[in-house]
Amino acid sequence: MIEAGLNSSLTGYVVSFAFAKTLGLPTSLSHDLATDTAQDHFILGAGSTKKKTARDYDSVAFYLPYELAASPEEARKYVFNHFIYLMKDMGLELEDVDSEYEYGVGQPFSHPTCTKLDTNCRYRIRVKEPVVAYAPELLGGYKAWVWSSASTNTPSIAIYDVANFSDLATFNLNQITSNEKAIQASFNLPLNNAFPDWAVQYKTATYNRAPYVLVKGQEYKFEEPK
Repeated sequence: MIEAGLNSSLTGYVVSFAFAKTLGLPTSLSHDLATDTAQDHFILGAGSTKKKTARDYDSVAFYLPYELAASPEEARKYVFNHFIYLMKDMGLELEDVDSEYEYGVGQPFSHPTCTKLDTNCRYRIRVKEPVVAYAPELLGGYKAWVWSSASTNTPSIAIYDVANFSDLATFNLNQITSNEKAIQASFNLPLNNAFPDWAVQYKTATYNRAPYVLVKGQEYKFEEPK
């Protein structure tokens, strides 16, 4: 674990770099993010021809304790059901729940927020075959069922909306953006904060914040230590 006595800035710097590596993000990218955070400079990609890289996409890695499942299929089912129950606890009325726990595209759900926004809400849970490895030392170094970029089986957990036809037909970008922000505030932020302790998340820059790594509800920013 990080030694006691490090200032909070240095702790965040060290931990964000360590966890970014477990997500498969290159060290050079972490250095770039730290530099850009210090300068408050991020290109979000909207309306830009700048080629997107790993820094522009959210990423997640799971390190499910090995003793929680007896086989790869049981491990997949455990993770899938965990997020199904989590979303239901958030009040989402899920449709077309696939008993085989494998999705190709997002599935619909209903919620008063979706009705109020007059938008089509979707969720996606994709859990591939896990590999057996060990969790990062910062998580405890235990034997685990692993899903990560490094093991080429990155999981996908997402809640989002699909703009309705009238907004698309009239290029109502203000309404589309407003709905995206509402979905983020109503669903994605609570979901991210409710992720299990065996998950490591990288959250890319958004309209109002710089990138960070989220572990056990704690945010670690790519900030240069003071």
